Amino acid sequence: MIYILFISLIILCLTYYLLFKRNILSPTVIACGVFIISVFFAMINVDTWKFTIAPITVVVILTALMTFGCGEFVTNLIFHTRKHRVKYIPPSQPIQSSKDIVILLCVVLLMLLIHFYNETVAIAKLAGYNGEGLMLSFAREATLNPSIRTRDRLAGQSTTILQSISYVFSFIFLYNAIFFNQYKKLRNIVNLFPVLIYLCFVVLSGGRTPFIQMIAVWFVIGGLFFMQKNEWSPNKTKRLVKIGLIGIAVFFALFIAAGSLKDSVFVTHAWESISFYTGLSIPSLDDYLLQPRPQSDHFGEETLSGIYYFLNRIGIHFPDNYVNYKHLEFVNFNGTMGNVYTVVRRLLHDYGYWGLYFLLFAFGFIYSFLFQLIKNKRSFLLIFYAFMFYPIVMVGIDEQLCSTWFSISWVWITLYMYIFWLLFVKNKIILGRSSAHNKKQHIVPNCI
Repeated sequence: MIYILFISLIILCLTYYLLFKRNILSPTVIACGVFIISVFFAMINVDTWKFTIAPITVVVILTALMTFGCGEFVTNLIFHTRKHRVKYIPPSQPIQSSKDIVILLCVVLLMLLIHFYNETVAIAKLAGYNGEGLMLSFAREATLNPSIRTRDRLAGQSTTILQSISYVFSFIFLYNAIFFNQYKKLRNIVNLFPVLIYLCFVVLSGGRTPFIQMIAVWFVIGGLFFMQKNEWSPNKTKRLVKIGLIGIAVFFALFIAAGSLKDSVFVTHAWESISFYTGLSIPSLDDYLLQPRPQSDHFGEETLSGIYYFLNRIGIHFPDNYVNYKHLEFVNFNGTMGNVYTVVRRLLHDYGYWGLYFLLFAFGFIYSFLFQLIKNKRSFLLIFYAFMFYPIVMVGIDEQLCSTWFSISWVWITLYMYIFWLLFVKNKIILGRSSAHNKKQHIVPNCI
């Protein structure tokens, strides 16, 4: 059945690609593509993991993606009927941030990085680190142990601020590089420094999710700019596909590099780890569908844990029996353990089949609606859309739609992003207008 699922997903992906006018950046097309990758890694590990999948798993996955696509289809109908199209206006000048200010900012960020490093060493020592072995391995162990203190508030906020800054400067770099070919210009390369500092934070944190988030942001922003510049010519699709495949390869390289810092022998079993991380969600979902877990004790038990966690942090103990379901139970497949179940598990567990399909339709509508709004714009909404696109590239692995949208963390990141957008993007573009000709080009409405 898994081969049938794989072929069906390819057909479904191609169908949506043609239906949505060969738009490779379509949220549904990308969601189908992500599932194809997950099923591929599961398929090549059938003998290793010793599993089969039932027909219900094939049906649920396909209908889930069809429902998501229906949401995008309805949005496209609305925009087509109302002819709500924003005409593409090419930018007339690059975003010229002050090199001195960017360097000064980087100095401040490096100071925060040093503090984060010291905090990481401190919690590693609490887990037994004595200068021997891999420090990040001990630090990771400490963060997973609830009895050991985490990094202080400054370190936590530093990561959030760095993440926001890195997205804004990614926008600036890609804007100048794609529209004005400033790939090698020093003044534009400086805009990458905050991004590199943030990636150092990510390495020290021991996490891998931020790498996926960063690659998604770059792919979405870069892809939109590239297609805008080429006036959405379908002939440029192949190049975007190549870029997407390169992005996947970069993630796997970062995945291996980050893993080797925590495990000295990680490289020797890197392929098994990549397969486990990418494909084990498929047999895990099958196991859940065939052996459903007990129903939720309270509304949104697994998908709204971020909100419940926040309420408990501020003293509102609701629900009374609150348990943080950020991590689900493990399933064993011939000695390989996994606890991610694609986008389906959490939604189905909390809201049933009606809720699963309703929410997927709603998210398909929302993402497509945002896409249509920013399709030919270079506004803050584009950065926001790129930042919130991460749940789409995770649909084949885990549910992040409700977990991301219905949380507090994205509000803080969005607020910080908007502040840095005002400081380094919007005001720079407004101040950069030097002639009446630029005003006639409507630069400001296209960049706010």
